[in-house]
Amino acid sequence: QRLRLLLKDIQPSTTCLVQVAAVSRNNQLGAWSEVLSATTDGLAPALTETPVLFLAARRHITVEWDTPACSTCAPIIAYIVQVSNRSERGRSSSKGGQLQFELPLQTCPVDGGPCCWLNGQSTKVTLPGLDPNSVYGVQVAAKTARGIGVLSATCTASTRACAPEMGPRGPRLLRSHHDRLVLVCEGPVPDWSEHEASDVVGFRARHFECGRFAGTHGAWVEADVEYSYIDESNGVEFSMLGLLPERQYIVQVAALRDAGME
Repeated sequence: QRLRLLLKDIQPSTTCLVQVAAVSRNNQLGAWSEVLSATTDGLAPALTETPVLFLAARRHITVEWDTPACSTCAPIIAYIVQVSNRSERGRSSSKGGQLQFELPLQTCPVDGGPCCWLNGQSTKVTLPGLDPNSVYGVQVAAKTARGIGVLSATCTASTRACAPEMGPRGPRLLRSHHDRLVLVCEGPVPDWSEHEASDVVGFRARHFECGRFAGTHGAWVEADVEYSYIDESNGVEFSMLGLLPERQYIVQVAALRDAGME
């Protein structure tokens, strides 16, 4: 003969040790059974592994994880995503502190704000509007009609710089004129993936007139420059205009993109 017992009011995701004993009519307790270990289901399935970085861009990241198995009675309908900016203290940030999103589970990515979608056996989430050159921690938790599951371990992801860095070989003088300099430097170091094109749209130079000619011309002066790429190399030739005769200058150059400069 088998007995079926129902134990109620146990918290979700709780492991219980259960023993059963018979009670006689005169309220005498028999020997306890062997111990059974049983765990209640969570409100939503937990991730079995830490989410991983799938793609890092300048102002957004995409993170993915293996989709957890879930009950057919309570399928996953959304994910709670917590994002914290872990960049060094003291840096200005438009998205500082911690953000939390509840993202409905989609079947394909959606343009615009943050989105979460199924991709085969994995789930991906894209988080736009982040700061360039910053480190973020991302945690996710599944949500079902029953409630929200436990947060995953933290995935650490870094956005790319606002524009690519220039190569290590700095500007070199090609020709000098009384009011301009023609220089060449190593081009930007690619930091985009093989599936992306360069987003560099130009270059900006700044010059500083050496100390002995300080006066009113002694501070950094920035200006976009005319430039051309040198064939079969990563070199960039550019001109700096509007300079003074018989002056000595220190020059730096940076890559420009449509929304920022390194």
